[in-house]
This record gives sequence, structure tokens and C-alpha cells, in this order.
Amino acid sequence: MAIDKNVMGMSLQMNEEFITNLAKQMVSESIMETLGGGNKFVETIVGEILKTKVDPKSGKVSTYSDSIPYIQWLINKVIRDELEGTVQEILDENRPEIRKRIKKELMKEKTINDCFNAFAESVTNSISSVWRTQIDVTFLHSNNE
Repeated sequence: MAIDKNVMGMSLQMNEEFITNLAKQMVSESIMETLGGGNKFVETIVGEILKTKVDPKSGKVSTYSDSIPYIQWLINKVIRDELEGTVQEILDENRPEIRKRIKKELMKEKTINDCFNAFAESVTNSISSVWRTQIDVTFLHSNNE
């Protein structure tokens, strides 16, 4: 919406977006001036980021002894996110080869025997307990073939 104003016989048309942006800029400049200028404002924000301690896992403000500076948490988060994305890309690119190798490993006679033995032992142990039935198939696979 445009605002039309006549000043001394001249038409001044102003766009509402222009007026809104001008008002935002004026408010921003007033805040900066009140805070002692832009440099002081940035200095205050950076100071807070450096001295605020957060939980290393959640990033929430914390006063515990294992807390870390917020800036360190942010850097760690960016690195973790990038690492996760890169690993996911590598896995996606190599998915067929990974599946092929997993199938090959699972089809080895030793792997099948280990799985069967673990299952049989779990069923036997479960049946011997009158109070509860629990089947747990856990086995350790050694690299010895």
C-alpha cells in the first residue's frame, strides 16, 4: 500500500515497506546509541557468549563443574553436524558395497554357528527359569574364521 501526501502541491508517494524498513533502522540505531554504539553492543554479545557456561550435551545454561563455554558448545555442534552429514554421505554412496560385505560376513559358517549356539543357549537358560522367560541372542564373533 502506498501513502500519498501532497506537500506544497507536490505528490509524495511512499511505499509502506519503505516506511517499515526506515522505522526498523531508526529503532536499531537508537538501541545501538543507547548501548554505547555498535562496537559496545557486539562486544557485550561476544562477552556473554564467552562467559556463559552450558551443559556439554544439551547446550542449556548450566552451573555444574563440567559446563563448557557456549562458544565451545556451538563450535562442537557445527563440527558434529558436519561430521554426521559427511559420514551419512559416505554411507549412502557405499551402501551397495556395505550390504554385500555384511551379507558375506553373515553367511560365513562360523557366524551362523555362533548365532545358532547363542540362540540355543538362551532358550535353554530361559526354560530352566520358572520365574521368567527371556530369550537373549548375544554372541561375540571373533575374527578367527
